[in-house]
Amino acid sequence: MCSVVAAVAARRTLVLLDAPDDKDAFSVFFDSLATRGHTLTSRLANNTSNVLENEGVRLYDNVVVLAPRAEDYGAFDASDLARFVNDLEGNVLFAFDKQYGDAASEFATELDIRVSKIGTELMDHFSFDKDTDDGNHTMVRTGPMLRNHLITGEESHPALFKGVGLTIKHPKTSLLFPIARAQETTYVANATKPVKKVVSNDLGKRIVLIAGMQGRNNARIIVSGSMDMFKNKVAKVNGAHIAALTKWCMHERGILRLTDAKHSTKDGRVGVRTRGSMNPTYRVHDVLTYSVTIAALQEDLVTWAPYVTDGIQVEFMLLKTVVRQTMQHVGDGVYQATFESPGTPGVYKFRVHYERMGYTSLSSVSVVTLRPVETGDHAHFVGAAYPYYASFVLLALGFVRMLSGLRALETPEKVKKE
Repeated sequence: MCSVVAAVAARRTLVLLDAPDDKDAFSVFFDSLATRGHTLTSRLANNTSNVLENEGVRLYDNVVVLAPRAEDYGAFDASDLARFVNDLEGNVLFAFDKQYGDAASEFATELDIRVSKIGTELMDHFSFDKDTDDGNHTMVRTGPMLRNHLITGEESHPALFKGVGLTIKHPKTSLLFPIARAQETTYVANATKPVKKVVSNDLGKRIVLIAGMQGRNNARIIVSGSMDMFKNKVAKVNGAHIAALTKWCMHERGILRLTDAKHSTKDGRVGVRTRGSMNPTYRVHDVLTYSVTIAALQEDLVTWAPYVTDGIQVEFMLLKTVVRQTMQHVGDGVYQATFESPGTPGVYKFRVHYERMGYTSLSSVSVVTLRPVETGDHAHFVGAAYPYYASFVLLALGFVRMLSGLRALETPEKVKKE
């Protein structure tokens, strides 16, 4: 969580371009990033001084690749860019074009994405933008975008798109998810040649235009099949969409943190470490209370506010989950659950794992020990046994009374002699 907050605070962004003149073509996009507090470093993709890390420490928090034609990225390659996400927890925004080089192909392979053939692009003769289209009907409108205000914002109108189509090879197992798909009338073809055949994956809603991914370390990736959608000529139409996508990708939205994980018995007794145990210890069948505090980062990237939702669960686990319970929000972002611990002694874990589309995932584990009930833990006087205590007293009194009666029967001479 500390690394996520540090990335939000710093926002160092590296931008890779194909040519020096490209910087002017994306000036509106770059100005919007600078306005949001990003420190931009623009370089040509083939610059040999391009590095992402120094002795295992990342030099940038975000990398924007607007250089699909590059054959390499200077001192690093596509596998290093993937490592930047997996190991260094950096964020990547990557854009393709109908002409793309080996570096872009390798990065698509790293993400398990299939890209349309080089030279082909999306075409739509029914849904294209007349003002910006070049006559080939290649400036198309996207289909409905993902309904998630954290990722795509509140805008409902389609974005303008000019580029190639993407296919997620293994959608059931991949962490990638489609953000925008093509219209039903859109297809992939070479605009300069007669269209003789269209592959089914390159037709209609099967075509993914923009894909997103959030890794298990909460690093984020946006892959767009269009570099042109970021250019100034469509900034008026795409501005809100691009702002929403980049805010999510660069950890300006959807950041959660979990703090103050606490556990105790229902009466407030906190587990203490006993001899032979490194973990807080409770007894079997104790009624335990577990609580956490969850907050969400606000738009100013400084303020944290209580996060209120439902469906946050806590698991009490031994080798497998023994208790699973939905936690209740009790105010100020505090979630709490109360349950009776099982009767089997052992080393258990309180585990909270929460994932929701658009938000960073949360995970917290607390280890405790459950011990058997010892002899000294039992009450010395049990209320249910009071009748037995009374019968013992009555028996003792009866015995004393009997001795007194026997003594009275003895002869006076014997008593006098004694």
